[in-house]
Amino acid sequence: MPAPDHREVYDVFLSHGSPDKPWVETLARELRALGLKPFLDVGEIEPAASFPLVLDRGLAGSRFLVLILSPNSSRLWVDLEWASFLSHHGPLGRVIPVLLEATEIPALLASIQRIDATDRDATRVAREIAFVAGRPVDLKPGDARRLVIAQDLVFNLTREGDDLRVTDPTGQARTVTPPWRVDNRFGVSLLLFDKLTREPVTTDAEWAELVRHATTLGGLLFDLLFDEPGRARLEKAMVPGRPRPLITLRSADDLLLSFPWELLWHDGSFLLRDARVDLARSTPGEVGPLALLRAPAEYLKLVVNVSAPEGSGLDYEGESYRITKALSEQCRFVPTELGTLDDLAETVRAESPTAIHFSGHGAPGALVFEDAEGRSQVVSIHDLLATLRKKVDDALPPLFYLASCHGNDPGAPRNGSREPGFRIPPAG
Repeated sequence: MPAPDHREVYDVFLSHGSPDKPWVETLARELRALGLKPFLDVGEIEPAASFPLVLDRGLAGSRFLVLILSPNSSRLWVDLEWASFLSHHGPLGRVIPVLLEATEIPALLASIQRIDATDRDATRVAREIAFVAGRPVDLKPGDARRLVIAQDLVFNLTREGDDLRVTDPTGQARTVTPPWRVDNRFGVSLLLFDKLTREPVTTDAEWAELVRHATTLGGLLFDLLFDEPGRARLEKAMVPGRPRPLITLRSADDLLLSFPWELLWHDGSFLLRDARVDLARSTPGEVGPLALLRAPAEYLKLVVNVSAPEGSGLDYEGESYRITKALSEQCRFVPTELGTLDDLAETVRAESPTAIHFSGHGAPGALVFEDAEGRSQVVSIHDLLATLRKKVDDALPPLFYLASCHGNDPGAPRNGSREPGFRIPPAG
């Protein structure tokens, strides 16, 4: 572990052309009045100091970069500042463009939401910046906005035939052979780890085997992401006394995202378990400043539905036990009394949960609930959503987790329309 990093931390780096400095100085005063600490070159560069080194220190220690856009911003140093900052963070909302005068927007910034400052109201603009970046006194420990440069570690994962293309946080891409192709330990450990986590571990031998497989998976997945320079960046980001680095995995491939990345193992440590990093999964895409992870306003609350109709071969008691064991110390959850659609909708209406969990069988474009007599009732996703919307006045929870087969597969259009329907696969 490296020695603690004692560099000064700033809330925003104010990047601007020199002719705009008078207005930017006013903006800096307004930001300080709101409790933010801006980096402004005029106050930071002392006589005889190295201009590039001071700017590098400011960029490296800033949570956000505010780019003042005007005809005066097309200057070498301004371009170097925002390009350097963006190369470390990617298009994740850490650059806040402020349009001071009408001007051409750089192509890389065109998709990022801008703050309109053409009225030159520095007080209002400062409030909007503070809303996006967050005031330090208001940011909770888990808020990703507390992270500074080099602590947002974003990896983009794409398939290239049988290989994998990994683009690291600096934008460097490398093609690697994934471990599941060349190392049979990955497949064996993934299978046995999954098996061991489905039932309670009751003996020291089972526990040792579970840890062994978790370590194997975590080590192979870690090596997939981090080459030698990447390990050095990670060590630099894991500074005691500062927020944990956030590792974000971005991919359009559901299978890649489904691997147990939470087991990342390095230097004798499970990095997530030991609270050395945080981890998030995401699909790729351009986002604006308001898309950053925020501290939760309340605890996660689930409505859990287990449907095990007669003849389904499902074990209601076993599944309910596993869910209870997994969730009882993690979040508040409310089980439905029956496995019917009506009971699920009524429970969602009464509880207003954060998310819905469904355990049971599925078919393409449909889920299998129980009817009032405990037999199978196949419900299309269209009818499921229609019932929920009718019951909860369109205020649906943002997350619906399916622990089922086929439930996320698209259904065939019904009656020749674009309305989703469902098809039941033939038996056997």
